[in-house]
Amino acid sequence: MREFAVLWRRELREMLRSRAFIATLTIGVLLMVALSLLPSALSYLRRASTTTVAVADPTGWIEPALAATLAHTGAPVRLVPLATNAASAQYLDGLLRTHRIQAYLLVRPGPDGASDASFTLGTRTASPQTALTLKAALQQALVPLRLRQAGIDPGAVAPAFVPPAFTVRVLGGGATARSPTVATAMVYFLIVFLFISILMNAQMMLMGVTTEKTSRVSEVLLVTTTPERLLAGKVAGVGTAGLIQVGALACAGGVMYAADPGLRHLATGAGLQLGQLPFFSLPLFVAFFVVGFFEYGALYAALGAAAGRPEEAASASALPSLVMVVAYGLAILGLAIPDSRLIAVASFVPPLTPWLMFERLVLTHVPWWQWALALLLCVGCIAVVLRWSAAIYRRNLLRDGAFSWSAVFGRG
Repeated sequence: MREFAVLWRRELREMLRSRAFIATLTIGVLLMVALSLLPSALSYLRRASTTTVAVADPTGWIEPALAATLAHTGAPVRLVPLATNAASAQYLDGLLRTHRIQAYLLVRPGPDGASDASFTLGTRTASPQTALTLKAALQQALVPLRLRQAGIDPGAVAPAFVPPAFTVRVLGGGATARSPTVATAMVYFLIVFLFISILMNAQMMLMGVTTEKTSRVSEVLLVTTTPERLLAGKVAGVGTAGLIQVGALACAGGVMYAADPGLRHLATGAGLQLGQLPFFSLPLFVAFFVVGFFEYGALYAALGAAAGRPEEAASASALPSLVMVVAYGLAILGLAIPDSRLIAVASFVPPLTPWLMFERLVLTHVPWWQWALALLLCVGCIAVVLRWSAAIYRRNLLRDGAFSWSAVFGRG
C-alpha cells in the first residue's frame, strides 16, 4: 500500500506540473469564465442595439402609454418625446437626414382624437422588426382608450382576459418539470464536458506511458516495483489530476454563477434552477467521470506500453477512441429520445454508461436500482479491464518494436 501511495503521489505530481495539464486547465477556466460572461455581453449588445424613436404626439397621451407598454414587454425600443407638438413630416425628415435622430413616430389625431389616430414611422433604413414592435405595442396601448370612448370600463372587462387556472398532474413519479430546451442544452454541455475530460486525461495517460517507455524511465521504475502496481499508480494519479481539473472548472462556473446576477436571472427566466435537478445528479456526474476514466484510462495506459514510439500513440488509441465516439454519438441521439428502449438498454453497457445513464438521469425518471446496477456493472468492467491491461502492460512495457495488435492480444 505504501508503494502504491508513492507511485500515486509521483504520477499526480508529474501531472500537475506538466505543461499540458496547466494549459488545458487554464484554457478550461478561461472558457468557463467567458461562457459565464456571455449573458452579460449579450445584454450589453442588446442595449447597444436599442432603437431610439422620437415621438411627435400632439395628443400627449399616446407617447406615455406606448412607453409603458414597451417597457412591460422589454422591447429594444426607447421613446424620446419631442419638445414641440407641431412637428411635421418634413421637419422630422430633416432631423432624420442629418442623423440627429434614429427614427421618428409621427402621431396624427383622428376625428375622435387619439383612439383613431394614424401613425407614420420614419427611419433611415428599412427596419421591419421596429415597425412590427411599435405596431403591436400601439394596438395594445390603444385598447383602454377605445374601451373608454365606447363607454366600457377597462377594469370591468379585465377579468375576461385573465388566463384560466391550469394544473398539470404527473403520475409517473418523475422529477419536477423543467424547460425541455434548457435541460437538453445543460445535458449536452455536460456530455461534451465529460467526453472531453475523459478523452483528454486518457490521452495524457497514453502519451505519458509511451514517453516513459521511450526514455527508459519505466525500466528504472520497474527495479523497485511491479508492472501492475506501476499501472495502478499511474491510473490513480492521472485520475486524481482529472478530478482536480473537473473540480476547478466546476468551482469557476459556480463562482461566476454566484457573482453574476445577469447569469442567475437568465437561468431563472429560462426555468433552470439547481434545486430542480435530481438530487444525486452532481455526485453521480463525478462518479461517472471516475468509472469512465478507469475504464478507458487503464486501457490507454496498456496500449501506450504496447506502442514503440510516441508517434504510434494515435494508432494505439484508435479502438478505444472509436468506442468513445460511438458512446458520444448515442448520447447526442439520446437528447431527442432519452426515454427510448435503445438508450435505456445501451445505458447498461459499461463503456457507454457514463454518458447515457447520466443523460437519462437528468432528462427522464430513472429508478435508483437502474443507475446503481449500471455503476456495479461498471465496477465489474473496471476490474476486468484493469486485469487485462496489467497483462498487456507487463508483456509490452520493456518490449522494443513497432506497435501491433498481435502484441496487444499476446500473440506477438
